[in-house]
Amino acid sequence: MTIHRSIVAAMSGAIHLSNYYRESLHRLGSQAAIGDAVRHAALPLGLATTTTAIGLVSLYYSDLAPIRVFGLFSA
Repeated sequence: MTIHRSIVAAMSGAIHLSNYYRESLHRLGSQAAIGDAVRHAALPLGLATTTTAIGLVSLYYSDLAPIRVFGLFSA
């Protein structure tokens, strides 16, 4: 189950990064597009990952043991 969540998170990040790359490719050309895309994507993707992890960790404070364990291990 953890592998599936990781795949979903990686795929979501890859889709967003590819959109930043496409925009950079049109603006700057192929030489500088990769670095520019990574620089522009770092903050939004980092914030999305952080807030998702915080939300999952908050499940640790549930009274139900399965939800608590899910929140701890999925974050």
